[in-house]
Amino acid sequence: MVLQLRQPIICSIWVTISSWVTISSLLTCLLWACDRGAPKPESATAASETEAQHSSVPQPAIIETNDELLVRSDLINPPEATSQSSAAEDQLRFTAGRRLLGSGDYVGAEAVFRALAMSHPDHPRALFLLGLSVQKQKRYSEAKPLLERADAIALAMEPTNRNVAFPESPHIPHFLGWCRFYLGDMDGASESFTAHIASFPDEWDSHFGLGLIAVEQDELERADREYASALELAKRGNANARDEAKILIRIGQLRLRQDDLIGAQARLQEGVTLFPDHHEGWATLARVLDRQEKSDEANQARAQQQLALDRIGRPESGPAPSSPPETSTP
Repeated sequence: MVLQLRQPIICSIWVTISSWVTISSLLTCLLWACDRGAPKPESATAASETEAQHSSVPQPAIIETNDELLVRSDLINPPEATSQSSAAEDQLRFTAGRRLLGSGDYVGAEAVFRALAMSHPDHPRALFLLGLSVQKQKRYSEAKPLLERADAIALAMEPTNRNVAFPESPHIPHFLGWCRFYLGDMDGASESFTAHIASFPDEWDSHFGLGLIAVEQDELERADREYASALELAKRGNANARDEAKILIRIGQLRLRQDDLIGAQARLQEGVTLFPDHHEGWATLARVLDRQEKSDEANQARAQQQLALDRIGRPESGPAPSSPPETSTP
C-alpha cells in the first residue's frame, strides 16, 4: 500500500520538474526567435529616413543620436553561438554595448565590444562596433584596421546572409572615410566617401567630408559644390541645428578664402545664430568683420566666442584653426 501511495507522488514530482524544464527551454527559444525575427532596420541618418530609397540592400540599423551615426540598441543580432545560453549572453552584451555607444560612453562600449570580438574574432559586426567605439575616441589609427577587417569579412559573405547578420555593412565606407581623413589619407578618404554616396546619395555627411577634402586639396569650386549638396540634403533630412550650422560655417570660411567678405559674413552669422556654441564660427566671423573695418562688431563676435568657450568648458579663446577640427559626425 505504501508503494501504491508513493507512485503517484513520484510521478507528480517528475511531471512538475519536466514542466519547468520545458517552460525554461521554451522561454530561451522564444527569446532567440524574437531576436532572429527582429524588424527590418531603418535608414542610416536623418538625411535618408525613407526606407530603402536608394539601395536594394536592406537599410542599416543606424540612426542619429546627438548628431552622430550610432547603432540602434533595439536591433539585436549577436554572433552565432555554440549554445542557446551563450547566444542569450551575447545578445545581452550587444544590447548593453549599443546602449553605451548611444549614450556617449565610448570607453564602456569599447570594453564590451572588445570582449565580444575576442570571443568571436571573425564576426564582422563585433569588429565594426569595436572599431566604431574606438573611432569615437579619436583613435583613428586603431579604428581603421578594425573597420577594414569588418569590411573584408562582410564582403566575403553571401549577400543575403550579410544583410541579415550585418545590416550596417553598407555604411562602413563612411566611417572608414573619416578615419582616413583624420589620418591624412585624403585620396583614401575621398574614395570611401564616394563609395558611400554611390549607395546612399542623400547622405549629407559624406558630401560634407568630400567638401573638407576639396578644401585641403585647394579645389575650392569642388568644395563649394559638395558643401552646397551637404547643406541642401541636411535641410531636407531635418538635420539638427549643430550639424546644419557646421556646414554653414564651413561655407563661410570658404567664402573668406575666396575673398567674398559679404558672403562669408552672411553664412557665418547664419551659422552662429543657429548654433551659438560654435566658437570657431564666432572667431572666423570676427576676422571677417576686422577685414571690413567693423571693429565694434568684430569685438562683439570675439566676446561671443569667449562666451561659447565658457559654455563648453574651454578656458581661453584663440584664432580660428586653419585646419578642420573634429567634426561631430560620424
